[in-house]
Amino acid sequence: MDKRLDHMSSTMLKIQRRIYSQILLNDCFHISDEFKGKRYFMTKTDKSFNISDADAVCQFYGGYIVEFEDADEIEFVYDFLKRVDSGKLHYTGVIYHETDKNHVYYHSGKPVPTELWGQGEPNDVGAWPMWETIRIALL
Repeated sequence: MDKRLDHMSSTMLKIQRRIYSQILLNDCFHISDEFKGKRYFMTKTDKSFNISDADAVCQFYGGYIVEFEDADEIEFVYDFLKRVDSGKLHYTGVIYHETDKNHVYYHSGKPVPTELWGQGEPNDVGAWPMWETIRIALL
């Protein structure tokens, strides 16, 4: 009897956590439609993060800072950001890897596909050396 009660209590707690997490997600983030099995989240309030903090928040919610695979994904994310928060700068997961002297995605360490760079990029011009223009500027 005690094992069944413990199991029921544990199950109830998991359900409560899921419900709370979903409410918290909806309160804190704009959530995109699904695209190729993925969803994209953007904070509803302005946050000042460094890239490691931004990625840590993403990981807390089971994701990672955006890493584009192709131009269709960039277009999808661009349209999503225009709908919910046009006119602002947004993080991508692109950083300059000093050791290898190339641009990689922060979370996975994979190189950024060259076909995704905008014309003349990467050129390391901007307030941060990691601010580079991927084909469609997310502005």
